[in-house]
Amino acid sequence: MKFRSFLTTVATFSALAANPAFALSPQVFVSGKGADRAGCGTTTAPCRSFQYAHDAAVTAGGMIAVMDSGDYGPVKITKSVSIINNGAGVAAISAASARTAIEIDIPSSGRVVLRGLTVDGGKTQDWGLRVPNAATLEISKCVFRNFNQSGIALAGFTPLSFTIADTESSDNLRYGLEATGPVSIDGVIRNSRFNRNGTGISAGPSYRSIDPGVRLVVKGVEVNGANTGFAMWGYDPTRDVSTLAGVSISNTSTALLASLSGALSVSRSTFVNNNEVGGFGLVTSSGDNQASLYSVGPTMTVVPMK
Repeated sequence: MKFRSFLTTVATFSALAANPAFALSPQVFVSGKGADRAGCGTTTAPCRSFQYAHDAAVTAGGMIAVMDSGDYGPVKITKSVSIINNGAGVAAISAASARTAIEIDIPSSGRVVLRGLTVDGGKTQDWGLRVPNAATLEISKCVFRNFNQSGIALAGFTPLSFTIADTESSDNLRYGLEATGPVSIDGVIRNSRFNRNGTGISAGPSYRSIDPGVRLVVKGVEVNGANTGFAMWGYDPTRDVSTLAGVSISNTSTALLASLSGALSVSRSTFVNNNEVGGFGLVTSSGDNQASLYSVGPTMTVVPMK
């Protein structure tokens, strides 16, 4: 009888494991009205939080889709995944008791996509998005605000390629975005806003002895109200370089700062109400930038605004 009971128990567990209702899925759903429980993730039984959907419902490389408005809680991402809100409502993430709202720590081949998320630190938490490790990161139509450190911190130990589009990172005490590390970082930032941060955007390697290069292309970006608008610092101007095109920087103490041997190239950009436009390091201009009449550094040539 005991042996038969043991076989019955094994068969029961095998049946549960094979039940597709409890298997991981390449597409799962979350809702403010959902519940975190075994088998959640369908449109009729969505999960409640990003973390549960990530841990217990979605496959590596899969997608978590937002069905409606809700606060979906902080999430630590440890596998390739897309978290997508295509306008179903406000997909909020408050950091709550966590220091970081979204943390990404995945293998060197991993890819994460974030779209349509509103991430708010309430002036009590440190980081909106923090990326110790990831290979590819795509951010679009997101908001990161009210953090005591950075809205977006790309400071890791895995070579990173990233794109940020149609995104806002504002009202963060230190950085709207920081991109730094002892690894190569290649990024494109376009059509985004970095307002009222300590520094709008800061990029550069973390160590002189380990400098594989930090390279950014920044297009159509607005930076308003900061101590420094855009800071590019580094040790090798052939590897640590950023290109700014069609950028608007206003109401800062220093609009552009290239320290040590970091290099900045600027074109078709506008500078208004800054105490200083440029003048540190290798800041070069294509000659078609416009600025109100404030201090302009020796390597920065601008066309005065009419």
